[in-house]
Amino acid sequence: MEAPDSGCRGVSRWRSRARQVRGTRSDCQALGGCRSTGIASDPYSFRSRARCGPECGICARALARCVLNVGEVVDVDELQGRSALVTGAGRGFGRAIAIAFAQAGARLTLTARSEAELSAVTEQIQRSGGTALAVSGDVRELKTVDRIYRRHLAANGVPDVLVNCAGSSEPYGPVGQVDVERWWRSMELHLLAPLALMSHCLPGMQKRGRGCIINVASLAAHMTNAHQSAYCVGKSAMVRLSEHVAAENRTTGVAVFPIHPGFAITELARREGIGSAEARRWVPEFVALLEELQARGGGLECLASCGERCVALASGRYNHLSGTFLNLADELPP
Repeated sequence: MEAPDSGCRGVSRWRSRARQVRGTRSDCQALGGCRSTGIASDPYSFRSRARCGPECGICARALARCVLNVGEVVDVDELQGRSALVTGAGRGFGRAIAIAFAQAGARLTLTARSEAELSAVTEQIQRSGGTALAVSGDVRELKTVDRIYRRHLAANGVPDVLVNCAGSSEPYGPVGQVDVERWWRSMELHLLAPLALMSHCLPGMQKRGRGCIINVASLAAHMTNAHQSAYCVGKSAMVRLSEHVAAENRTTGVAVFPIHPGFAITELARREGIGSAEARRWVPEFVALLEELQARGGGLECLASCGERCVALASGRYNHLSGTFLNLADELPP
């Protein structure tokens, strides 16, 4: 689950603060789906994604013009011959990125904790003629990270692209009451896991002189929200780490992009947001925003848009932006 997209004007604290984040726009990104076109039949697929019309459901009250800024031109074979390792690939944004990469021709290693979800997305990719290897595991465990990387190396060679998308919005609550062990497990997921995976992938990328790392962060990285310190601090640390790694690789050919993927009602948003008693207790305003978005269609077009954006970044055409925090609503230069 990600912070609401900064493009949407509205009444929430998230939206008003998001407009102050660098690199964002005031145009709406059609999070709730356009009344003129509806939601794409396959929200994970950029091939079938409906383009937005003049009206956007979630911003109708604000009378905002709907501008979907992520319409990068993506060739079907943009990533042909390249390999990618994607974490958190069983559902939500990670699944959308994996499917977009497969459609662009990449060979994939997908990982998540749920074997059933991984099998479903892997089978979907393979039925469509793509190549995907499923390796389940918890990327917070260093031995698991090593095993996942070795499986990818054996099947697909040194990865051309690494996408760190595993995440969690829990726990909620004020410091002093929030469970310290659960809070630290969030840091392990948002910081330790990307650090460990980048540490495995970087030497091979550097030796080859080419590589792309995409760390799926959130606008929450730039926010201070009471009772959400685990998520906000975790994503903030991920962005800062990305900036440091980008600085260390300015001359190696390896690009590093921390991104905000957009905002959609994924299974994570339903389980850790709308359906969470803890969230309802500590962040009721945020839960209300999730429910509003769900009522307006769920913003599912953001999933395919995020996948399309990640393919464009992985292509190498935007390496000059390495180290820049990119919001899905940002326009990329031609």
